[in-house]
Amino acid sequence: MKRGFPRPRTFVKKTRRNPYANGPSYGRKWDGKNYPHPYSADDDTISVISSGRMKECVMFKRCATCGDPVEEEEVGLILFNTRSRASGSWERGWIHSESGPYHLKCLVLNFTLCPHLADTKIFMPGYGKWTDVRDEILSHHK
Repeated sequence: MKRGFPRPRTFVKKTRRNPYANGPSYGRKWDGKNYPHPYSADDDTISVISSGRMKECVMFKRCATCGDPVEEEEVGLILFNTRSRASGSWERGWIHSESGPYHLKCLVLNFTLCPHLADTKIFMPGYGKWTDVRDEILSHHK
């Protein structure tokens, strides 16, 4: 998959709350649109993360949205929002395998254009020092 901008576009006929099942969509606002294809996404669908590319992003500090290097020490992160969980609670911490790194501008793009991130209380945007979170994120990729 190419890195950088502009991102390749992917047409999504019907968004799904669960990409693995025929569940309800996020609605007409999100259905039938072309979306930027994140670098970390699977080649076939933007709603499934490629574990190989996500691991590459963590190992080489590449933005999971655009694939370009993240030069800054402060990186964008996608975090579990443990305080806003609709039902039940997470038994994990804030960090997960898809937490980052992200350029801050790419993180904003994610939470603006991704129906799953924009329309849920499970995740929240954040930022932090890469040296503080890298090993924890990498531990999810073993």
